[in-house]
Amino acid sequence: MAITDYTTLRASIQSWTARSNDTTFNAQIPNFVSLAEDRMYNGAGDRGDPIYSAPLRSKYMEVEGTVTVTSGVGTLPDSALEIREISVTDQLTGLEYLTPERFRLFAANNTSGTPAYFTTRGSTIEVAPASSVTLDLTYYRSYDPITASNTTGPLLTAHGFIYLECCLYEAFAFMQADDLALAHLARARGMIDGANRTASNIRTAGPLRIRQRNPIP
Repeated sequence: MAITDYTTLRASIQSWTARSNDTTFNAQIPNFVSLAEDRMYNGAGDRGDPIYSAPLRSKYMEVEGTVTVTSGVGTLPDSALEIREISVTDQLTGLEYLTPERFRLFAANNTSGTPAYFTTRGSTIEVAPASSVTLDLTYYRSYDPITASNTTGPLLTAHGFIYLECCLYEAFAFMQADDLALAHLARARGMIDGANRTASNIRTAGPLRIRQRNPIP
């Protein structure tokens, strides 16, 4: 059965767990979906942990947008998870990231000119030298949570079985069936790695080559 909306996802969870008539279990399914989405968007654990999985960064999450910066400060989109590329609109060179500590030092000593560096603090993005500009972003985004009232979305349509495996981990963990939970987590981890690898292969068609970057005058 294709999993493309909340109804089919819920039915698949009930079928795999054989809990269609368990009202206590069924009441937890919205929580399973929320926990699964948190794992997909943010990853979980560290490498080597039994519950580790990388965050999902598939091609269906990669979007473009703009940020208006006033006096060097702007607000990132609420849905932004990770920045892939950032530049000042109509500028050919991108901005380079600096840690907040290094950024403060650079900004204090460079107060005019076209922005060359950026840093982030929470949902705020800052550029230096400070200017009022528009930034072009390519970034990975989250989507509205899947619920009984918001029944579908681009990520569920594209990766229904990743949703299912992540939900089944949560479901079997709730049932204290640890072996089954970890088996489904292993499948989810493999699917996430595969989707991430496909996205990476699309971005870097052909073998990667190390090239010396010429200094920008």
